[in-house]
Order: sequence, then C-alpha cells, then structure tokens
Amino acid sequence: MPISSRPPFARRKLSIEELLEYLGHDLQIVTRDLTEIDFAGADLSRAKFVDCDLTGVDFRGTTLDEASFTMCDMARACFAGMTLTRVTLLSCAAEEADFTGAVLTDCQTGATALQRAHFTESEQLRCAFAQSPLTGASFEAASLETVAILQSDLTDVSFKTTLLNTVFLTEADLRSADLTNTQFKQVLLIEGDLRGHNFAGQTLENCTIMQAQLDGVDFRGANLAYSIFLESSLRKANLTGIDGSKTIFTRADLREADFTGSRLDMANFAGATLHRTSFIDCQLNIAQFDESDARAAAFDRASLTQANFANARVEGVSFRSARFHQTFMHMVDTDTTFTGGSTGSTFGTDQHRAVAERYNPFKVKLSN
Repeated sequence: MPISSRPPFARRKLSIEELLEYLGHDLQIVTRDLTEIDFAGADLSRAKFVDCDLTGVDFRGTTLDEASFTMCDMARACFAGMTLTRVTLLSCAAEEADFTGAVLTDCQTGATALQRAHFTESEQLRCAFAQSPLTGASFEAASLETVAILQSDLTDVSFKTTLLNTVFLTEADLRSADLTNTQFKQVLLIEGDLRGHNFAGQTLENCTIMQAQLDGVDFRGANLAYSIFLESSLRKANLTGIDGSKTIFTRADLREADFTGSRLDMANFAGATLHRTSFIDCQLNIAQFDESDARAAAFDRASLTQANFANARVEGVSFRSARFHQTFMHMVDTDTTFTGGSTGSTFGTDQHRAVAERYNPFKVKLSN
C-alpha cells in the first residue's frame, strides 16, 4: 500500500464555522486547507478528513473519537496528552507528529509516514501500525499492549524503557533500534533482526521469536523462561547463565553458542543445529535433543536426568563428568563421545521403536 503524495490541485481554505456545518451534516472534509483553523474545544468525533492539509495543526482540546484521516498532510500535528479512541490514519504524511503522553485505544495507521514521530510516554492498547515507516520515532517510556507493528521501517526507533506487552512485530529490523531496558512480555517477533543487541540481565519471558536473526546477541543472565526461538539463528550467541526453563529452540541454528552455567530444565532443542555448542555446567533435566545435530558439543558436568537424545548426532561430543540418570539414547552412536568421569544410567536403543521408525510411511519411498 503506497503512501500517497499531495495531488497537484490546490486545497481551498475552510473556516471553523464551515467545517462544523459539514460535520453537522455528516459530510466528509475533502481537499481542504485547514492549517489556519483553531480547533480548540471542537468535537470532531467521527469526522472524515480526505486529502486535507493539516500540517502543524494542534488538536489538543478537541474530541477525535472514531475520526479518520485519509491521504492527509499531517506533519508536526500535535495530539500530545489526548485520549484517542478508534482513530485511523490511512496513507497520510505525519512526520514528526506529536503523540507524547497520549492514550490511544483501538487506533490504526496504514501506509502512513511517521518518521521521527513522538510517542514518548504514550499508552497504547489494541493499536496497529501497518506498513508505516517509523524511522527515528520515539516510544521511550511508552506502554504498548496488544499492539501490532507490521512490515514497518523501525530504523533508529527508540523503545528505551518501553513496555512491550503482547506486541506483534513482523519483518522488524531492530539492529539500530534503542532497546535499552525495554521490557518484553509475550512479544511475537517473526522474521526480525536483533543482531548487535545486548539483552544481558533482561527479561524476555513468554516471548515467541520465529525465523529471526540473533547471531552473536548477548543474553548473559537473561530470563528467557517459556520463550520460543523457533527456526531462529543464534550462532555464537552468548547465553551463559540464562534461565531457559521450558524454552523452545526447535530447529534453531545454535552453532558455537554458549549456554555455560544455564538452567535449561525441560528446554527443547529438537532438530536444532548444535555444532560446538557449550552446555558446560548446565541443568538439562528432561531437556529434549531428539534429532538434533550436536556434533562436537560440550556437556561437561551437565545434569542430564531424563534428557532425550533420541536420533541425535553426537560425534565428538564431550560428556566428561556429566550426570546421567535414565537419559534416553535411542539410536545414538556414542562410540566417538568422551564420557570420562560421567556417572549415572542411560537407556539405549528401543528396538521396537527402531523398527517402527525404519518403516515409517513418511520415510519409505515406494517404487512403481
């Protein structure tokens, strides 16, 4: 959806009296220059502005419930401190618009330019930004709850000390965003890029991160419990000392990642790539490694009670001084592993399961 530019024909000026008369008859305000109107105290509820010039207009003191703006010029418009409910901006140019301290509920922007807009200390509930450039915008100290930011340019955006609660982001390149002390709660990030960020000591609990780029990210001591990193790349990520209890890393690329000293009980690494990954001194009780590729990984001194390595590749893995107890090693070739000083018990290959897997109809190719 392209952001429309101003048409070549002029916009006629309109007085506040004429404007109110239009609204009294439930008419749209179309192709008007409203830059000289004093809107103070005006009730603009359900007003429909189409192709209007509202550059620098101060809407403070007005009522804008259910108002809509389509293809309007709204650069530097001021909504600071206002309560906005079900307000819509579609294909507008609203660069540097000021929403500081505003309360936005059920508001939407679509294909609207919001570069360098100010949402500092705003409260947003059930709002959406779709294909709306937010380059350089500030959400510092804002609260976003049940907010969707879809396919929007987030270059140099500030989420400093922002609460992101049940926020949905797609195709979000956040490499240059300011995420200092950002609070992540139940955030859903799809195809995002967080490379270069430092989340040491922060909380990203109950978040879902899918097909994202997280190579080299610093998560030292972070709380990642109950989060999901599905099919994401975390190569050489620093995950030392994290709380990753019940965290899911299914089919993630964790080559050379470092989990040393982490709590990973009931974590799921099924199908993950774990080449040279360090799990030294980790708690991995009831963790799942089925069908993972853990070649040359290190599990030295790890606790592996009831961990499941079924069908995993473990060539060159170090289990030195690891603590096993009913650890499941179904169809695992341990001939090239290092187990010096390890203790406890393991379960080997389940022959009945092996036969069933060999003749799995999804793995058997039938010839004509």
